[in-house]
Amino acid sequence: MLQQRSLLRSGRGSHCSRGLVQHRIARAPLQCNAKDKAETAEKVPVRFRIRKKIEYGERLKIVGNQAALGSWDVSKALELKWHEGDLWVGSAEVPVKQDIEFKCVCSTPHGESWEDGSNRKFKALGPSYSLDIRCSWNNTRSTDVHAQELKPAEPAFRVLASLQSLDQEAEEADMRAQQKEQQRARSRQASYSSMSSYSESDGESAVSAWQGREVQFMRSNQHSNERNGKWDTSNLPPAPHPLQTLVRGDEKAANWLRKLEVAKAVLVDEAERARPGVEALAAGFVYLQWVTTGAIPCVEGGGHYRPNHHARLAQHIFKSLEWTIEDDTDPSRAATLLARKLSTRLPSFGEAFTQQVPLTRIRDIAHRNDIPS
Repeated sequence: MLQQRSLLRSGRGSHCSRGLVQHRIARAPLQCNAKDKAETAEKVPVRFRIRKKIEYGERLKIVGNQAALGSWDVSKALELKWHEGDLWVGSAEVPVKQDIEFKCVCSTPHGESWEDGSNRKFKALGPSYSLDIRCSWNNTRSTDVHAQELKPAEPAFRVLASLQSLDQEAEEADMRAQQKEQQRARSRQASYSSMSSYSESDGESAVSAWQGREVQFMRSNQHSNERNGKWDTSNLPPAPHPLQTLVRGDEKAANWLRKLEVAKAVLVDEAERARPGVEALAAGFVYLQWVTTGAIPCVEGGGHYRPNHHARLAQHIFKSLEWTIEDDTDPSRAATLLARKLSTRLPSFGEAFTQQVPLTRIRDIAHRNDIPS
């Protein structure tokens, strides 16, 4: 190199040699600048805060998918420090414009206890802001992320004491959200229990109250599309009242599938936010009860439909009933009672009935002419 530089200064040497020396001298500083910029601009400081009372000898850690968070190795995770009020705090630097995932872990002498729920996620979108993240143990769906602009000669994070009132309000909001979620879970469980208790007593009462034609085994193609009835809406409340929808809809609904579509129109499509009111629930229950007992007969409507069509309609209706039960705040709980009773009049939407496998074998059997009499 010294010989090449001397040749360059004296003007001797080939053109290629001069180009080589100039290339090396010019590129080295550019590579250094790019490296320095990457090291200083691609990471931002992040502070993690979580309030939790633990036993003596236990520690809280933040473990995640970044090296600063242990790369999901708890032994290398970010260890938090205890502060007054059972507040645990720790900070690290993470890269910008990357999906960061992490969870809180309680390390005990007997092992590690991970918080419940899915991974927490966030992303630092730019290098000019620090991130302050507040977590609530086991509530992974609620992760508060606050950004603060980085300024020269100023700390990257706010003083913890100044966040006390904000943290208290956020923790109270988290508690209310958890209580509401627990209430919804209890409501769902009660509804499932109601569905499971339907089995014999309610089913037998519907069968014993059958008002349709005598049930007979069909030995030939005896389908009939004859319907007798009068669909008079003159004395009913004006549209869009649920009774108007039911009567007008049933006039065009010959078979069981179409009648389920009429019930769905009342209980889902026309209901505000797909949550039917008491009138719609009462009308829907009476309608499906009459269909179930044969008071409103079903006839051949033309076409063949697999059972999954009926099951899907029942699923849509059942979801609306569940939402109605969750939102029912009336002391009488009339909507809840009607929704649970109505759900017992829906066809099953178990796995066996939601499959979309062609039922060609069943259709072949139904149209055979060699069934013994």
